[in-house]
Amino acid sequence: LTFLESHPVANQASQGGVGFTNGPVLMVHAYGHTYTNGTCACGDVGYTYDTAANSYAVYKAGAMQAAIDAAEVSGTTENPAIIKLMANLDLPGVALDLNDPDDKAYGVLIDAGVMSIDLNGFTLSNSDAYATIQIGTGSDVSCSAVVTIMDSSAQGNGAVISDERGNRAIRNECGTLFINSGTIKAEGSADANGVRNTNGKVTVNGGKIYASTTSTTYKASGIYSQGGNNPSLTVNGGEISDNGTGGYGIYAKTGAVTIKDGTIAGGKYALSIDSRVTASIIGGRFTGSVLTYTDGLRFL
Repeated sequence: LTFLESHPVANQASQGGVGFTNGPVLMVHAYGHTYTNGTCACGDVGYTYDTAANSYAVYKAGAMQAAIDAAEVSGTTENPAIIKLMANLDLPGVALDLNDPDDKAYGVLIDAGVMSIDLNGFTLSNSDAYATIQIGTGSDVSCSAVVTIMDSSAQGNGAVISDERGNRAIRNECGTLFINSGTIKAEGSADANGVRNTNGKVTVNGGKIYASTTSTTYKASGIYSQGGNNPSLTVNGGEISDNGTGGYGIYAKTGAVTIKDGTIAGGKYALSIDSRVTASIIGGRFTGSVLTYTDGLRFL
């Protein structure tokens, strides 16, 4: 993979195409390179773009946001964009408050477009921000982003990871998230969620979602769902768990939960359903107790 070392000039479709505007300058320092609006001073934009496939092959961590920004424009329902990892990417993290540069909210932000993130056997990680992938922002009631996480590799070892400071591997504020394959893992010293669903829609079709914390006060949840705009969670398959020391496989406090299949395990509760949740349990395998405070829980 010599192209990863030689810093080639990416094709002009990437450098001059969608996603590059005359807006605010974003500068990111990564792996000895300085990316300004996604372009390194050495001429390497950090990804290549296949116009016919609407596919972005990303091989530099500092260019991941620029590729996503482009995919937000090019990705549609009829022609979804594909973000394909070509290396392990440890994201530098983005601080929203310039007065507190150490308070980093996310590794990358997606708030529009239709796209798939193909882990391709590699790892997308951060140890610096509260979420590795964030869909929408806290000010959004709803957003148009539709994101699918998948892993096309034969080994199936692609992963989205948040560790150390990070508490959520994926935070879905308002979009539509599908998890089809790959591993989603959050490990922290406070509360940790593999997926945090605030006001969006999450569908799990496969893969593994896991959370772990070293705290004796806070708990870990494979999936935590809570928000004021009726978040929804549907589980059709996959494996969802915590680290088995008093946490939850799924912890839902508001919205709707439908479980049709899959394996769900929790050290304290495999499934915890609050009184504000409407839940339907059609299938699935549970390791641990099921706790419910709602009259809306139906076993079908």
